[in-house]
Amino acid sequence: MVNAVQAMSGTTQREILVRTAAKSYQAHYSVEDSGPGIPGDRAASTFESFFTTNDGGMGKGLPISRSIIEAHDGTMNADNDSALGGARFSFSLPLS
Repeated sequence: MVNAVQAMSGTTQREILVRTAAKSYQAHYSVEDSGPGIPGDRAASTFESFFTTNDGGMGKGLPISRSIIEAHDGTMNADNDSALGGARFSFSLPLS
């Protein structure tokens, strides 16, 4: 959610949509924003260490988050399919 807020800093309309669901023995969580989205030429780098589009960022938050989620047999994804027009980051974890 912090990344979403920072991504929308230069926009006039700021919206965040958080969704949670439990289905098929998994917990699903997503955060969508109305920011500019992930630049197409940078989409493949989103989860690489030290990659950032934030001037004050270190590029460690998303890679660390993804490694923690994957260590718990989950998945984490990013895309520009937000219902609000910006980026969507989502993850799923198995329910035990």
